[in-house]
Amino acid sequence: MLSLMSLFPILLVSNTAVMPSFSSENCHFGEAYAFSEVSCQLTFSNESEIPLRFYDVAPESESDSVATKELTVAPHARAYVPVVVSLGNAIGLTRHGFKYRVAGEGVAVLNGQTRAEGFVISVLDNPQAELDFGAVDTKAPLPEMTVTLSSHNIADFKVAKVASVPPWLDASVAADARSVVVKIHKNPPLGLYGDFVKVAINTPEQPEAWILVKADIHGDVVPAMNPLVTGLIRAGENNEFRIPLTSRSGRAFAVGKVELENVHGTAVIQPCAPAVAGCRWLDLTLSNEQPVGSIKGNIYIELPTQQQKIKIGVRGLLLAKEAKLKTLDPSKPGLGVEEPADLQTHASPQPTVGLDRAIKSAISHVEDSPPPGNGPLLKWTVSNALAIHGFQIFRANNEDGPYVLQNKLTIANKAEDEGSSLYQWRDNTAETGRTYWYYVGVVFNDGRKQTLSSPQRVVAK
Repeated sequence: MLSLMSLFPILLVSNTAVMPSFSSENCHFGEAYAFSEVSCQLTFSNESEIPLRFYDVAPESESDSVATKELTVAPHARAYVPVVVSLGNAIGLTRHGFKYRVAGEGVAVLNGQTRAEGFVISVLDNPQAELDFGAVDTKAPLPEMTVTLSSHNIADFKVAKVASVPPWLDASVAADARSVVVKIHKNPPLGLYGDFVKVAINTPEQPEAWILVKADIHGDVVPAMNPLVTGLIRAGENNEFRIPLTSRSGRAFAVGKVELENVHGTAVIQPCAPAVAGCRWLDLTLSNEQPVGSIKGNIYIELPTQQQKIKIGVRGLLLAKEAKLKTLDPSKPGLGVEEPADLQTHASPQPTVGLDRAIKSAISHVEDSPPPGNGPLLKWTVSNALAIHGFQIFRANNEDGPYVLQNKLTIANKAEDEGSSLYQWRDNTAETGRTYWYYVGVVFNDGRKQTLSSPQRVVAK
C-alpha cells in the first residue's frame, strides 16, 4: 500500500496555545470498477507528548462515509478510521477528500484534510460515451442520435434497459441490445445542457453506464455566447461581463425574472445601445461573495411571452486577490499558473505495436523471469509509458472474436522514466492444442482505453 504523509496546521486558537505535532496518511483503495463501493483506512498519527483528539472526521462527498467521527490517539501512537467510498461514474485516477479537526489540552485547534485515492476502471471499451447534438433549433425537426456501447469484459455484453433519462430527452435501447437511441424531447428547455442518460448493463463488475448528452437548444431569443467563459479573473477586481441577447425574428421580446445558480453577483437586463429591435444586454457583475476557485454556475432568464427560460452557463477560474501568478517563460511576457496536483495531463496515445514486433524487441530484456506455467507466453515492450496505468489481455477463439478480457486486474505499469519496459503474461487457462487469438490493450491514467497490439494467433502447447 502506498501512503502519502502530510501535515495540516491551519489556525491557532490563542497566542499561548502550543502547536501539536501530528500527521495523517492518505489511504489507497487500489483498482476498482466504476459504480462500486470500496473501503480503506485513514491513518492518524500523534507525534506529541500528550493525547490528541481527532474529531469531526467527515467525507467531503455525501455518498462517502466514515466508521467513526471521533477518536483519541495516545502520545506517539497512531489510530485508524475505516472509510467507504462510493465511486459512482468516476474514471481514472480518483481522489475523495475527508476533513477533520485536531485538539488537545492546552494546544492549538487545527483543521486537517486527507484523502482516499485509487484508480477507477470501466468495463466499457469507451469509458466516456458521449453524444453532442450541438446547436439545436426548436423550430426545425428535433434530431436523434445513436451511441453504441461495447465491452470485452464478457462475450455477450448487452444494454439491459434505460434506467433514467433527463426530462429534455427521450432514450431507448435499440434492437441490437448494445445501442442507445437518444432524441431531443418535445418542447425542450432553452439553453446549454449536459446531462446523463443512465443505462443498466449486464456486466457483473459494473451494473450501469452513463452517457453524457450535450446540446445548445435555441429558440427565438439566443444569447451571443453560451457558456460565458470568464477566463482567469481575480477577486476584488471589476469583474463585469456582458452577453447580448438577440431575437432571430427581429421582434422585440420581454424579459422576466433573472436568477443566478452557483454564481454570486447581480444580473441586469438593459436595452442595447444604440437601441435595436430584438436586442437586449445581460450585464453580469460578480460580487465579493463569489468563492475563490473554479466557477461553474448558470444564469436563468425568464421569457414570459414564450413561457420559457434560457439557461446560460458561466465558467471560469477566480483567483484570490493576493494570489501570485507564475511566468512560465521568463523570456516572454504573459502570465501562467501552475497546474494543480489533482489535474491530469493527457498524453498522446502510443502507436499500435504488433505482438510479433514487440516480442522481437524484448530480446534484450531476457533478464526478466517469465510467469510460471506452460500456457502461451505474451511479451511486449512499451516506452514513454508514464501516462499509462496498466495493460489488459484479450483472447478469442478465432480472429473475428468475440474477444474477452482475461485479466480482471490490470497489469500494472512499471515504468519510472521515459525508457522502455518489458511486460510478460502467461495464459495458464489455455487448453493444449487449441488455437487462440490475443491482443494487448492499454488503460491510461485518465481511464481511456486503446488497443496496443493487433490480434496475434497462438497455438497452445
